[in-house]
Amino acid sequence: MNCPEKRVLILGAGRGQTELYRSAKRFGFTAIAASVAGDYPGFALADEIVYADISDKLAVSEAVEALHIDAVATACIDTGIEALGYVCDKFSLRGPSAPVGALSADKLLMKEAFRRHCLPSPEFRKITCEDDLKTVRNELRYPLVVKAVDLQGSRGISIVSSDGRLSEAYSAAMAETRAAYCIVEEYVEGIDCGAQALVVNGDVLFVLPTGNISFRGKTNIPVGHYVPFDADPAVLNRIDAVCRSAVSELGIDNCAVNFDLIVSGDRVYIIELTSRLGANCLPELINAYYGVNVYDCVIAAAAGVPVPSTRFERVCRETYLARMILPSETGVIRSIENRNHPCPGVIDSSFFVRPGDQVHRFENSRHCAGQVIVKGNSLAECMTLADSTIDNIDLIMMP
Repeated sequence: MNCPEKRVLILGAGRGQTELYRSAKRFGFTAIAASVAGDYPGFALADEIVYADISDKLAVSEAVEALHIDAVATACIDTGIEALGYVCDKFSLRGPSAPVGALSADKLLMKEAFRRHCLPSPEFRKITCEDDLKTVRNELRYPLVVKAVDLQGSRGISIVSSDGRLSEAYSAAMAETRAAYCIVEEYVEGIDCGAQALVVNGDVLFVLPTGNISFRGKTNIPVGHYVPFDADPAVLNRIDAVCRSAVSELGIDNCAVNFDLIVSGDRVYIIELTSRLGANCLPELINAYYGVNVYDCVIAAAAGVPVPSTRFERVCRETYLARMILPSETGVIRSIENRNHPCPGVIDSSFFVRPGDQVHRFENSRHCAGQVIVKGNSLAECMTLADSTIDNIDLIMMP
């Protein structure tokens, strides 16, 4: 891409970050992987590897002190977001600041920031002990959502509708968290959706609303997404305005932003946001919608080189939908049977697991076994095609 060579640190080496390594190579940059040791696909794509726990901002900072990096980026995971912000500030790099990065590491800080900047979000309370639940019962309305503040992938989250379940959900959250507190917020009835945004040099280049397909367990867990999100134009305008306001008020810059939203009537609530690309095929849906490689955009924004495009307009006429393949039981995989034949509407059908791997009956997003991406003339057509494709896939367990 005729860019000056730069040294780019990529936080994480899992499947969600592999495209960042390929993007860095397309720019002619040196791609440096930061991750704990393991069998991660990003290591094979990296030019250099530094072993560090990316959830520990100080460990990452110390590990890269002598690497003379020019940029840092991540995608699809929250684990390294706090370190991303810390490293950006410490080494004067482009990207989210340390305070912005800290929001992803602690949902209480995030909720307090929403309140401080008057961003629309459900009412909440901090809970440090059982006695605090009395305040919750008196001041908040059921249903309620109990959340561990430092976990991702819908772990440590429960929806409760009565006093009897509140104490149980609080105990469950505290059993999983490393923090000394959790939060309880009001559950807002409405349409579960999201948005992806990209901000470069203070300009929000796009806000793309995305529809969610959710699995209802202890809470609503997104297991699929689709574009375009079909809603009243006034609602779409409100999503755009709320997301842009959040970026501006929180001072987020030179990165992608992933929003979890609820549309309730004519109001849009921010449930959470993180300063990175969303997971579960959301980058691929952005690419299909705009015809631009968003991973390249993230690397460009971090490295301070021109992004591939500053005009983001819809180029596809079809609907695109991504669905996760969910294990129905816990066990060790003996074989994977895929009875699907090539189909023009199936863009991708791939697996994150292989024979011999242990899988868990689906409870949170860490338990996904694979993905299917399809396109069609309508959401209904895509849903039908995704259902039939997944129905033709069997994970056969060891006896």
